[in-house]
Amino acid sequence: MTMSVVLGTSEADYLSGTAKDDDISGLEGNDTLIGGKGVDILRGGDGDDRLYVDAADLLISGGAGVDTAIMQGTTGFTLDLAATEIERVYGSAGDDTLTASNALTNVFINGRGGNDTIIGSGFNDLLRGGDGNDLLHGGAGDDTLIGGPGYDTLQGGDGNDRFYLSGYGDWVEGGDGYDTVVVQGSESVFIDLESSNIERAYGGSGDDYFSGDNRTVAVEVNSGAGNDWLMGGSGNDTLRGGAGNDSFEAGSGADVIVGGDGIDKAYFSRSAAAITVNLSTGIGSGGVAEGDSLSGIEFVQGSYYGDALIGNASANQLEGWEGNDTLSGGKGDDTLIGGNGSDLLIGGDGADAFRFLRYDMESDIIQDFQSGVDRIEVYGWSYGNLPDGVLSADLFALDAPADDNDRFIFSTTTGVLSYDADGSGSGAAVTIATLNVRTLSASDIFSVPYGS
Repeated sequence: MTMSVVLGTSEADYLSGTAKDDDISGLEGNDTLIGGKGVDILRGGDGDDRLYVDAADLLISGGAGVDTAIMQGTTGFTLDLAATEIERVYGSAGDDTLTASNALTNVFINGRGGNDTIIGSGFNDLLRGGDGNDLLHGGAGDDTLIGGPGYDTLQGGDGNDRFYLSGYGDWVEGGDGYDTVVVQGSESVFIDLESSNIERAYGGSGDDYFSGDNRTVAVEVNSGAGNDWLMGGSGNDTLRGGAGNDSFEAGSGADVIVGGDGIDKAYFSRSAAAITVNLSTGIGSGGVAEGDSLSGIEFVQGSYYGDALIGNASANQLEGWEGNDTLSGGKGDDTLIGGNGSDLLIGGDGADAFRFLRYDMESDIIQDFQSGVDRIEVYGWSYGNLPDGVLSADLFALDAPADDNDRFIFSTTTGVLSYDADGSGSGAAVTIATLNVRTLSASDIFSVPYGS
């Protein structure tokens, strides 16, 4: 094979090949080598060189220095960075296999287009997939892996690695070390912190779901701008909300839960024992709430057991869920939902709402109702499909139903509020709640949409 020989100098040279086969050597200096057409050999020599190559080239060698190879064209490359003495690579538009397993220093690899396979070194690498469905493996070292568009697989290996995800279809495996995942963009993602071996996570602007269920080591999860769901595990986790309306599900460890902006909710349904959560002091105890610290939380849902939920000066929503619960609103305009069980509801200061999901649940006690200030709320769909808004006076009666239309009956003697599905018909009334007052009117009762 006859090749044109192009030699550089000791300076920083710009060397471009001919339309035929070239042997280009940069020698000393920080050189730029462009093979062009033909089957070329590119040798960087000393210095930090840039080599522009295509799939037809026979050999590339970076030489001494920190050298960069830029792959051109749509045909995929297979490149061993250690064998070619290359430290920085920009892949082609094709499906490249770029490997640095035997490299003697950290590397930078950008796959760019195509479905690429990128393998890092034993050092602290920066690996970027680019477009396409890429596989990135960091190897040993504290690596940074950036997926890009497409359905990417990011594997950290050893070391404390950092992953950047851009979409729901990305898959992450942290490996050993203390690993961090950062969600970019507005597309929602689901990340199982246990199966992915991730210890720290940052949400994006979409509605993300981070699950630490079954995770035995402590995790740190930081919500982004979306309405995110953050679930802790059995470690002492830190869960921080962002700008959205975030939901937190506590695990069995002593967790730190920080709500952030928005209307944020804390759920304790996984508890195997009764809990106490006091939003005024920010302290939880009992069951999965034991040792928890809460701030910036507006909504709390209890467990299957007899819980005590206490609000603060803000407008809180407290839901006992199952069990015979005690809910105390505090100073704000609160919403108290007993749920199943015979619950004690204490509104406290403010204009409070006492909400009842269905009339066939066990009845509750309202300790401090103020007619004309507080309100009784029911989900209209479960009370004969009531329209939203204040209850019609035609559906309300004192002491006994006067006709078939009377659905809500209040006893001025006992303070019992009942629901009667057929008014003065033969069906029996069901007790909803017992109030501390003996005065109530239809204007104190409101039908609200489910989920409000």
